[in-house]
Amino acid sequence: MAERLPGLREPVALLMERLFILLDLKENPKLEWVLKQEWSSGDSAAVFAMMAMRKSFGADLITDLPACQNNHLEVITSLEQLGGESYSTLVMPGTLQYLSHSLFMKLFHQGEYKKFYLLLYEGESHGLKSRLQLPDSWLFPGQHEGVGLTIDKTDVFDVSDDFDSDEDQRIPERLFGTVVEAANALSSGSLSRFVVSDNGTGLYIAENERVRVWRPSSSERLVFVYPVQLLEGDFVVLENGERQELLDHSDSNSVFSAELDALAVWRKPLRAMLLSRPPEEIANLMGNTKHLLENRVGRETEKVVENLDVKAAYEHTLKAGKVARNLQTNISKWADGQVYGPGDLQHMLALIQVLADSGYLHVGYSNEDAAKQWFKDLERLRSGRRVAGMKLSDQIDRLLEDCLEKQTALSDGLELTLGNGMLISVYQVAMISDQVSTVSGSLLKKPV
Repeated sequence: MAERLPGLREPVALLMERLFILLDLKENPKLEWVLKQEWSSGDSAAVFAMMAMRKSFGADLITDLPACQNNHLEVITSLEQLGGESYSTLVMPGTLQYLSHSLFMKLFHQGEYKKFYLLLYEGESHGLKSRLQLPDSWLFPGQHEGVGLTIDKTDVFDVSDDFDSDEDQRIPERLFGTVVEAANALSSGSLSRFVVSDNGTGLYIAENERVRVWRPSSSERLVFVYPVQLLEGDFVVLENGERQELLDHSDSNSVFSAELDALAVWRKPLRAMLLSRPPEEIANLMGNTKHLLENRVGRETEKVVENLDVKAAYEHTLKAGKVARNLQTNISKWADGQVYGPGDLQHMLALIQVLADSGYLHVGYSNEDAAKQWFKDLERLRSGRRVAGMKLSDQIDRLLEDCLEKQTALSDGLELTLGNGMLISVYQVAMISDQVSTVSGSLLKKPV
């Protein structure tokens, strides 16, 4: 992972250096503390031995030692052992900052465990991750404010003398990150989290989009969740094929194609105009029609000018510039059918006027009436395509669930072909970054 993400090389190297120092130590203060305690059967205590990347180490040190034979202390090595109120006390042998937000909430905020023992060396930092906040509303009265935790400090052997504590504090922050400030959201790109799978493959997943997840041990196995809701062990399901191709080969596509061809009455003239004029020029002509001029210099702009609101005027100018750029991009797509047509009636009116004024389109009745009728046809076409898309989504979900249920053992990175030809791949989550960063949309859901 460090080789593929150069920014991690330095903190990983520093972490390895610290690990080798720990390995050279003869003492194991945390284990010694655990063995000295008297864990009664009524206490139902367990050591949470899950480490980063869903790995578990040291369980045999506790279960196999003679000192533990008469002690009622269990060891949790997998998520399947959580829940069901099996334990009232948890012993945590580390900072747990590598845990996912969802697992952290499950352990510390859901009230299942009455007591925690958090074993930290001098210099190890620990902080509770914030709960997701409910919106201020009369629907959510009496929101809980306090955490209700008491932390007792015990005397544990100090192994930090050889460490640079300031530098050590930065290791988990640089490896696992912190939530970015809102200003970062102003950058171009998509806000996303980095998810690491069991085999070391990493994925950027959009923060505000839900992903399809398979949870074989859960009552609801196929779910859609946001990245912050991911749990270690989840299988993230990615579609490697294009849904458009499946729609193009579906039974309903012949009807759709016929309806799309019926819109050639304005699409063919647009193609002809593009042979002699670039999209930028056509976009400028559309922007100067009365339809878009009225839209652009409407009540809002007049109010801005009247009040001399510089900020609002600037934002309005940015919005107008974005509309113009979108027009330039979409005009060619309208012509080849890649985009079915204008998504706004004003744009359709402007397009028909430009085509008519330039001599590429001749309508037997008013341009306005023609544009309104063709836009209505477009909306019906889009509505039908949306319905077909939703049916395809339901079909993929059914086929996916049937396919995954038949797998005796899912492996990280496994590729499968569904009954309708859709190619999918599954990645088992090992770690989810706390950091939300802005990345190019082209990097989303692409293994790195």
